[in-house]
Amino acid sequence: MSLNSHPASDSANDLACEQDRTAVVALAERLATDSLGPRAVGYDESASHPLENWADLREQGLLRATVPQEHGGLGLDTHTYIRVIERLARGCASTAMTTNMHSVVLRLVEALGTPEQRAIIYADVVEQGAMLGSWGSEPDMRPTTGTRLTTVSPVDGGYVVNGRKHFGTMAGAASRYMVHCTMAPMPEGAGDDAYQLVLVPAGSKGLTIEGGWDPMGMRATVSPASNFKDCFVDASALLGKPGQPRTAGVMELFGLGYAAVYLGVARQAFDMAVAHAKTKRYEDETETLAYQSPVRRHIAEMAAELHGAVAILDEMAQGWDAAPPQAHALMAARAKYAGSVTALSVTSRAMHVVGGRGALRKRGLERLVRDVRTATLMPPNEDRCLEIIASAELGTTPVGVLDAASK
Repeated sequence: MSLNSHPASDSANDLACEQDRTAVVALAERLATDSLGPRAVGYDESASHPLENWADLREQGLLRATVPQEHGGLGLDTHTYIRVIERLARGCASTAMTTNMHSVVLRLVEALGTPEQRAIIYADVVEQGAMLGSWGSEPDMRPTTGTRLTTVSPVDGGYVVNGRKHFGTMAGAASRYMVHCTMAPMPEGAGDDAYQLVLVPAGSKGLTIEGGWDPMGMRATVSPASNFKDCFVDASALLGKPGQPRTAGVMELFGLGYAAVYLGVARQAFDMAVAHAKTKRYEDETETLAYQSPVRRHIAEMAAELHGAVAILDEMAQGWDAAPPQAHALMAARAKYAGSVTALSVTSRAMHVVGGRGALRKRGLERLVRDVRTATLMPPNEDRCLEIIASAELGTTPVGVLDAASK
């Protein structure tokens, strides 16, 4: 829907914008039901990239969700974007997770990139359908420290990246990987924060993808380990300046998107439990499970949990764009904590309602349980989220940067 087709009055434009937002969320929900959901079992079994799902999102414009409109994207506000991710997750958690990672990298390009970087990367996404990954976590560093052993160092003609990463989502499928590094040595006068983002093109010499990918859940995120050995990039690969990622207020959007993924999966599990309760009647009974008190209690408690967590996510997402960057860590922590504990509870309760049949792979419920248990391990985990919330409530220490850059 084009806003140009509406009268120029403020009220008419507001209505048109709301119709556009509703339409894009409905599109995501339709794709989840018609395409992503039916394919989820196959991608889970093969632990392979959801290429057909990405192709559908590309065709429908959803891979351009966070590209500004003036560059050919949808330019979605954060609340609409989060609703899109939640709907996609109802069909395939891995597709929603990889789309979130790709989309937040694009937000970082908008916040930290040069005009030349934006033009090139947006064109790759809009015209070529490129995907972008984000590789942050390392096997020898606690994610919440924000410190990276992977270094980027100046050499003649550019820079070299050296280090190890694990959980490199979309390895082998994305066109660029946003690698979280430490600038070493720091340029004179650049301050004391050496945290540097580097956009490493896929196939760069010195970048090696290591090992396979056979996890419990989130199998279609395809996130094996990688190694960088004198991996050369030119100066245009550096995204922003050292320290800027911590103050831009964009990194925290990873965590907000994770919460949307968790709650989308939880909603799907809840719907499966409700459908089972409404239709399942045992041979020696006159009523379906929907009339049995224990089942009714589980359904009611799941509904209440979902309602509360979705309300928190909506509140945080609605206020995101107007909030100062320093508020985003707390906002994301609230949403991610609520989303994590709710999704873990709801998927477990749904399995309890459905019973042994829920453990059968063909039913799909056990996949949702595995995906939630795996995805909620992503940083910042529940403990870190609670630390951030407690610091804000008690005023004991400043709220730190929410380190949710990647698994």
